Amino acid sequence: MSQFYKTHLPSQAGVFQIHQSNDFLDCYACQSDLSLIKAASLAMHVPAWTQSLLQLRNMLVAPLGLKNTQDFAEQQSEASSSLQFPITYQTETELQYGYDDRHLNFRITVLKEEGQIFLSTWVHTHNFFGKAYLATIMPFHTAIMRAAIRRVAKGE
Repeated sequence: MSQFYKTHLPSQAGVFQIHQSNDFLDCYACQSDLSLIKAASLAMHVPAWTQSLLQLRNMLVAPLGLKNTQDFAEQQSEASSSLQFPITYQTETELQYGYDDRHLNFRITVLKEEGQIFLSTWVHTHNFFGKAYLATIMPFHTAIMRAAIRRVAKGE
C-alpha cells in the first residue's frame, strides 16, 4: 500500500482555469499505477458512513432550496461518480466533478500524473451562507478526502 500525503495540486489542473485567490483548495496525493478511471471510481466511492452524512446534508439543505446529490442521478456515465456529481471537465489525465449552486461552486479533481494520483477539492463561495456552510462541513470534508485518497493508495 502506498502512503498518501497532503500536497499542492499541479498547476496544469483544469480547476486553475476558474480558481481565484480567495478560493478554498486542498489536495492529497499518493503513488499509484491505477488508471484514471479506476482511481476516480475508488476516490468517489461512497461508503455507508459518507452516504449517511450526505443524506443528512440533503435533508438539512432541502428547505433552503440548495441542490442535493440526488439531482444528478440521471447524468451518470462510465466515468461518473457514485457520489452522483456530474463531470464538469475531462481529459486523458484528469476528471473533474462538481456543480455550481447559489451559495458556492465546487469541483473535485482526480488527476493522474507521473505515477501519482492527486485528489483535490476547490470551493468558491458566493456569500456569507457559502462561507458558513464551508466552515461547518470542513471537519467532515477532511475525513472524507483522507478516506478517499486512502482507498486509492490501497488500490481497493
